[in-house]
Amino acid sequence: MNLYESRNTWSGRRDANASAYKELPPVMIPIGNAVEGKASIIMDRTHVGHLSYVGDSIIDTDCNFGAGTKVANLRHDGANIKVMIKGILVDSGRRKLGTIMGDNVHTGINSMLNVGSMIESDTNINPGEFVK
Repeated sequence: MNLYESRNTWSGRRDANASAYKELPPVMIPIGNAVEGKASIIMDRTHVGHLSYVGDSIIDTDCNFGAGTKVANLRHDGANIKVMIKGILVDSGRRKLGTIMGDNVHTGINSMLNVGSMIESDTNINPGEFVK
């Protein structure tokens, strides 16, 4: 596992205010080989396995990304990304949005997470699974 210095991905404590992340200096995030992280918040004790991509996402504590996990963050038609909140589809107002992931989520090798996917805490995603 390598340590990656990120200039546009932040990590921190759960009790921190999200707006405070912009004030943090570059941080060291444990990641595998050939991983890209872009404009994301990654909380403590989360590991991103090799050959993975995490963009425009919020990842809570104690998550583990299996090798090759990809997070989509841009719709092909350029429209705003919609997210499901309490059973209602809501326009996020964002052109780019990856996943919002609760704590203790584990993804299997080559998992795919669609734009705007909301993943509840304590979820296990099977190898090769596509999450909408």
